[in-house]
Amino acid sequence: MGLFRRRSRSDAATAAAQVTAITEFWSWWQATGSEQVARAIADGTAESVSSLIDERVKGIDPGLSWELGPGTWPSRHRLMVTPEGNPALRATAHRWLRAAPAAGEVWCYADSRQPLSDLEGTTLQVDGVRITPSEVQVAARVNGPALDVTVYHPAFADLADAQRAQASFLVLDWVLGETVTETWLGEITTTPVVPLDPVPVAGLPAVIEQLRDQYTDAAGNPVWAMLTGTADDGLPVVAMAQVPLRPAVAPHLDTCVQILVWFRDRTPEGLPQPECLEDLRAFEEHLTARLGGSGRLLAQQTHAGVRQLLYYIDRTTPAAGQLEAATTGWTRGNVTVGVQYDPSWQMVAHLRG
Repeated sequence: MGLFRRRSRSDAATAAAQVTAITEFWSWWQATGSEQVARAIADGTAESVSSLIDERVKGIDPGLSWELGPGTWPSRHRLMVTPEGNPALRATAHRWLRAAPAAGEVWCYADSRQPLSDLEGTTLQVDGVRITPSEVQVAARVNGPALDVTVYHPAFADLADAQRAQASFLVLDWVLGETVTETWLGEITTTPVVPLDPVPVAGLPAVIEQLRDQYTDAAGNPVWAMLTGTADDGLPVVAMAQVPLRPAVAPHLDTCVQILVWFRDRTPEGLPQPECLEDLRAFEEHLTARLGGSGRLLAQQTHAGVRQLLYYIDRTTPAAGQLEAATTGWTRGNVTVGVQYDPSWQMVAHLRG
């Protein structure tokens, strides 16, 4: 339960510069860009405006990529800005999307690759080997709140491990979309031989839907799960965590605020006495209420007279300061606050189950 470093000025400056560049992008897009790009697509000269988009997307961050493609009804076109799998840029791409205008008849927007509406006729070439998604099969195994999959295609026998993995991730993104893949899939492996009890890859969305129904509430929000264990000192550890605990659930929450709450009224096992437990819950609710939509509590862990609250916030907001200011009301022990930029949610990875 070590204390994190404070957010550096360079972190804050980078985030502020990205927010400014996002605002400038959308100002250009709504003023002239959207009409100009749509006209170029209609004329078959989309490449003539690619430098205009590229300059402004790279102005947000050089690591971002973008694509133009067919939209989802009723929109004719889609503009996508993606972090290309870089977790450090996932929040930036999502902030770009959150600032986008509403989808309309011409344009819709995305910050991750969307599932293809029709896989028929789609093929993939990897090192000269042709892979047809309709021939891809998977063996799937539920592993808690994740689905482990083994991917097979007849052509995998002619590919090395790295090429099989590349093809598998592309096909899974085509079938599920990038966000679903990152949220609900666990271990992804490949095999050059037919796995046991395979199903067509097109059947995966139905399996994921069943998993989603189990681990989200009626509003689509993650549920909470309890975890217990024993620390090296022999005392119990009791934790609660949201499930699924993946950054794709809320990619704009890229910074962890760890709040350590000491309490004196504890049992011999280091857990809070009943009255103290009620006060801890009230304190947690008090802190959470200060956040609004700028963050959320993802996990808490209690051990040896200390409760660790792990909040994740949008670093472009004043949420960290709001949380720290709200900790002054605790009277049953000390409180410390630490802040760590953590776009991959590594500080809660051990609680993912």
